[in-house]
Amino acid sequence: PWFAPTMSRSSSPSRSATARSAVSYPASYETAGASVPSPKFSETETSQGILAVLEWRPLPIPTALDFALIPDQVRDPGNLGTLLRTAAATGVQAVFLPPGTADAFAPKVVRAGMGAHFRLPVHALSWDEIQARTRGLRVYLAEAGAPLACWDADFRSPLALVLGGEA
Repeated sequence: PWFAPTMSRSSSPSRSATARSAVSYPASYETAGASVPSPKFSETETSQGILAVLEWRPLPIPTALDFALIPDQVRDPGNLGTLLRTAAATGVQAVFLPPGTADAFAPKVVRAGMGAHFRLPVHALSWDEIQARTRGLRVYLAEAGAPLACWDADFRSPLALVLGGEA
């Protein structure tokens, strides 16, 4: 096989018991008689040592959409991943990413999303496309100084919720 990492144990007393088992990668691979430098598989400092390469097919937007999330200009990857994870858990049917929002498929977003990308249609769209997709839905904008408190709003579907304003 082209890739066969070996498992090694670290006896360093400064590392925790859970971090002692680590995957070590050779400095290079031999392929067809040529030495190829070891590729970097992850941007994470302490990767779990698991890699999967899959074909991505975006999930379709439901035709009878009644609950959408629009994270407006959420630029922090961890925040966007957390929003996606929460959206999947609360029954959001689609997430529309307007311009200026982080890339939903950046490594840190995918990691923070913890699998939400596989259960939730996530689509980067222009504001005109978002307006067309949310036609017929009540659109709520989460705003700290709004006259209607979130506790008093009627969040029964059909609705689209616009969140943003990272500090």
